[in-house]
Amino acid sequence: MADKVGANFAARISGVTRFGLFVTLAENARAGSAGVLLPDDYWQHDEGEQSLNGRRTRISFRLAQAVEVRLAEASPVTGGLVFHILQGLRPANRGNVRGR
Repeated sequence: MADKVGANFAARISGVTRFGLFVTLAENARAGSAGVLLPDDYWQHDEGEQSLNGRRTRISFRLAQAVEVRLAEASPVTGGLVFHILQGLRPANRGNVRGR
């Protein structure tokens, strides 16, 4: 997947924690974290509902929700993948989201 860094993918949220989300790609079932970059907000974790809820934006991310993500990092050694969720970003900022 290292050759696909910067590409966008359809995914589903496969895990919700207080520090971020985990997603699984629809295309090939590869999974990774998506907690590095969420839209700017104060995020509240609801363990019972398995969701992260933005206090200011009122954006909500829930377990099994379909999302669009961009692959930010891919580690060939560990197989680790890091994604950025694109929902909630202003269209002008979507193109500026890059891996770190």
